[in-house]
Amino acid sequence: MRFIFIIYFIGLNISFGQNFHKDSILLVNYKDSAVGIFSREGVRFLINNKISKLKKYKSELDPSFDRPFSALKAISLKNEIYFIYPGGGIVYKYVNGSFNRVDSSYKFNNSYEPKIFAYQENIYSLGGYGFWTGIDYLTKYNEVLGTWTIVETSGDKPGSILGGAFEIIDNELWLTNFSNMITNSQTLKNITNVYTLNLDTKVWVKKGVINNNFLKLFKNYKSYNSISIRDSLYFFSPTNSLTAKLHIPTNKVYLGNTDNKLSNISYLDQLISFRDSLLYVTYPVQGELGTVRVISLDPYSGFNNLESFYFQRNNAVVIFNGVLLLAAFIVIIFLVLFFLRSRRNNYSLDRGVLSNGFKKVNIDGIEGASFFLEELSKNKFISNNDLLAFFSDESITMDMVTKRKNKMLLSLEVLLSDHFKTILFERVRDPRDYRQAIFKLRKGKSITHYLND
Repeated sequence: MRFIFIIYFIGLNISFGQNFHKDSILLVNYKDSAVGIFSREGVRFLINNKISKLKKYKSELDPSFDRPFSALKAISLKNEIYFIYPGGGIVYKYVNGSFNRVDSSYKFNNSYEPKIFAYQENIYSLGGYGFWTGIDYLTKYNEVLGTWTIVETSGDKPGSILGGAFEIIDNELWLTNFSNMITNSQTLKNITNVYTLNLDTKVWVKKGVINNNFLKLFKNYKSYNSISIRDSLYFFSPTNSLTAKLHIPTNKVYLGNTDNKLSNISYLDQLISFRDSLLYVTYPVQGELGTVRVISLDPYSGFNNLESFYFQRNNAVVIFNGVLLLAAFIVIIFLVLFFLRSRRNNYSLDRGVLSNGFKKVNIDGIEGASFFLEELSKNKFISNNDLLAFFSDESITMDMVTKRKNKMLLSLEVLLSDHFKTILFERVRDPRDYRQAIFKLRKGKSITHYLND
């Protein structure tokens, strides 16, 4: 069948006869000076609304090239055009009229529909799928060795990346509307957050939740097409007859009018930006089935402001997280206070030093103080008679013994009050014999005595 190739430029039709199928050609922004129309036969260039004659390749195509041209991913690097094989691995390059294979790799077949981009004179591949699983890593092409290596990333990683749209602004890659593929099931989970990847530090950051009104319109990634132009992402959904423009710097999304024909662009259509125009390859909705169209449209007009694209938090999340944070803060404060109080009431006695973990004081200078506190640590109390017995001496009178005991109690009370701002013991009647007195630890106080080795 003979196919007709037609270029539409705002009323100006340029056409030439050629046996083309839509999938057999690939539109490429060639060094921002022309649109390259690549096919197996060679390449034509669209310059100033005119199509050049076919320039055949100077050498035969590599035997590895067994797919239609439309399946390749084209990327411009250092003023040269590279083409990535579907499924990953193999790399071709168009230079000096030849379309040559330049890699030393092989057909990976595990990286279909990845995000291919160039940054600081390197080609990267992000995400995709293959062998019934999604790809969750970033790879970089080594132009010298002709091989691909995995680049380690960190932060809030988004998981496997399938579908969606991305934009590079300065040193950040913005990723939105993508899905995770569940391993071995090929089922997709829509991700409702925006993610960014710092291309210098390779750190992922999870941004806010995407506007739900937008998600409803552009949910299934095969129901729309998207492209990055300047600092914006454009979405086209023929299913909903809608277009949308996402302006990342201002976090605004705009809905487009349906009368600008942008909503006719489907997921299967080739789509490139060239200077100030959008170009896409498609079959016409009506008309001759053999006709392939390349249509140029102005992407900047006919959009109305909708609202913010993503939110750092929605109201429900703010309230819920706020309550959780407040509850956690109260629990932490309660635990800290409980710990401090328990520490202040628990004392240790070791080699004549009394401590509560915050302060300590040496009591060896007070006669009988260590014995007194050791007895309190054992039994929680000591009788007045037992304490007098400690100070007893046949060479002194009972009155002198009592004075020595009272001096120890007074000195120890003053010392503890000065250092710990509390009194550890008190004098009460012995419940077993109300005629006698005992000294006991105050309620809530405790002493642990560590025996010397």
